[in-house]
This record gives sequence, C-alpha cells and structure tokens, in this order.
Amino acid sequence: GAALLASGDPIQAYRMGKLSLQLVDKMHSIECKASVNFIVHEFVVWVREPFQSIAESHLVGFTAGKQSGDVLNSISSYLFSILTDYLSGKNLAAIRKASGDFIKDLLRRKLQFLLNGACLFHYQSVAFIDGLEADPRVAVDGVISPTWEDLMRLRGPHHDLAIIVCNIHQTMRVFLFRHTNEMEDIPDILSFALERRVFLHPVVLVGIFHEGLVSFHVARQSNDVKWRSKGEDSLERMTYWSQFCQWNFLNKALLLEAEKMYFMGDFERASKLYDEAIATSHSHKFIHEEAIASELAGHFYYERKGFQEEALGFFAHSVRCYEEWGAKAVASRVEKFVRNSFASSDLLRWPAHYTISLDFSSVVQEKKRIDR
Repeated sequence: GAALLASGDPIQAYRMGKLSLQLVDKMHSIECKASVNFIVHEFVVWVREPFQSIAESHLVGFTAGKQSGDVLNSISSYLFSILTDYLSGKNLAAIRKASGDFIKDLLRRKLQFLLNGACLFHYQSVAFIDGLEADPRVAVDGVISPTWEDLMRLRGPHHDLAIIVCNIHQTMRVFLFRHTNEMEDIPDILSFALERRVFLHPVVLVGIFHEGLVSFHVARQSNDVKWRSKGEDSLERMTYWSQFCQWNFLNKALLLEAEKMYFMGDFERASKLYDEAIATSHSHKFIHEEAIASELAGHFYYERKGFQEEALGFFAHSVRCYEEWGAKAVASRVEKFVRNSFASSDLLRWPAHYTISLDFSSVVQEKKRIDR
C-alpha cells in the first residue's frame, strides 16, 4: 500500500492497505499485527480516513505489540497515536501530559530511538500553552531530555525524516508566534520531501500546509514571487489530497486558497473562502485550524480598513478557539495584537461583545451544493 501511494495511486494504495489489515486478522497473525497496523495507519489510510480515527487505530497496534512482544512497533504506535492527536487539534494539556509521561518512560528504560521525536511535539505543546520562554524539558532520576536547541542541532544531515520533522515543527512555531522573519533560515518542507522522496504521512502533510500559510503571509509583505510560488505549491498539494479525503484536507485547501485570493486582491472571493475554511474546520473538528483560519480572516478585514467590527469578531472567535485548543500563549499573542491595534473605544466590550455571524452548518452545506 505504501509503495502504491508513493507511485501515485492513492485509492489502490488505500485498498491494499485495508486488505493487509483484513488478512492479518483473518490469519490471526499476531506476530506481525503491530507492524502492519503501524505502517498502514501511518503511511496509507490518511488518504481516506480522518486523522482523529487514525490516532485511535494506532492504539490497536500498541496493544497488539504488547501482546506479541513487538516492543518497537508497540512503542512507535503509542507515540504516533499521541502525535496524530496533536495534529488533529486535541487539547494541548492532554497532549503535554501524555507526551511527557511517554518521554519519562523512555528515559527510565534508556530507549533513545524515539526520544527526540517525542520531545519535539511535547516541547511544541509546552510552548503553545506557556510561551517560548517556558522550559519544556523532562527529567527522571537525574536524566534530563535534550533542549529544543539540541534537537535542532541533532537533526541531520543524514536522517531525512528527522530533518523534515524538525523543519515542520520550526515552521509551525514560526507561524503561530508570527516570527516569520525567521522563515528564511528554515529549509523548504515540500521541496525537501519531493527531492528526498520522503514518505508522506500526517505530520509531513500538516507541515506542507503550514509552509503554505507562512509563504502567502511573507508574499503579501514582500511581494516576492518566490514566496507566492511556494504558497501555490502547498495549495496544489492540499487541493489534490482533498479529492481523496475532504475531512483531512478540504479546510486546509480552502484556507490556503483564501490567502491566495487575498494576495491577488480578489477580496470578495477571499471573504467567502475564509468563511468556508472556518466552517469546514469546525465541522471536521480541527479546532486549532478553526482558530488559525479565524485569525487570518481577522487580519484580512483589519488590513482592509472600514471592516473593524468584522475584524474584531474574527479575532475574538480565534482567541476562543485557541483557548479551547489549550494554546494559551498563542491566544495571548492575538489578544495583545488586538489591544495594540484598535482604538480603546472599540475594546470596551471586547471580546465578549464580539463574535462572527457565521452559520457553520449552512456554509458547509452550501459549499457541498456548489461542488456537486
């Protein structure tokens, strides 16, 4: 299945992956169940199935590995269950707790092979909750996990997956804390994945999405065709994968297209696409991406002038969604921007007075009707 996916046949890849799972069950192949389950759910079934359900399916592999003595695939399955929950927008406090406990277990057992990967999204969760100044390291019996800076130094040059995953987490951090001036120092994600033929799986796809968001943001500021091209490449990928799994990718494609239309000056089209991106993120239970889409819509209205009421509504909705996700530090950044950018008279009843006049279900249904 993974090989078929790499060769460009997503539907057949998915069918073969599901068939392999059925054969394992039919033949009661306990010894290989964990490894097959891990490969299929990490590298194949995202083509058709929601990220949220993939996180649950990884726990099947975790249990199977424990039963058969397959330590590698059991531990890997548990780690990638937490990671996929994180990518799906599960509450960050739960992610921080689960990943922190997992890291402690690795340190106690002196298992180094998954430590750096686990630290990356654990540290990311801590940063989004408590800010970049917080110390995210985990210690057990005098052994302490590496720093964020250590992880960035240890990423290469010979381990392609480690390189691209570090680049992805850096890009997400740069975007959510708006340190976009640092983006030039982060190697490309999409082009690296294509050049090195890195197998696509959820974290890589989410990284490509965030690279597109950063690229359109920088393109608007610099009017540099290089950044516009990178944004369009990311949009093309999300649009392609949304043909096979709208649940995972449609909201991402809609938001990238909204950013493109904003860059091109098609404000009417951009406005409609922002609404659709927010509503689809909400419907598909990606609370973190609902927050991102709402914040970007807020900037869209704020920078156009004459739409301050609308901007405040979207910013307020963004803060609520970031807080629901658990990203307190990111929500605080948005609030600080609002308080520094709007007149005090506009903020007397903010954020409680402000919301978005968006009927989520009707926007999603209208989008489906048009697509048909």
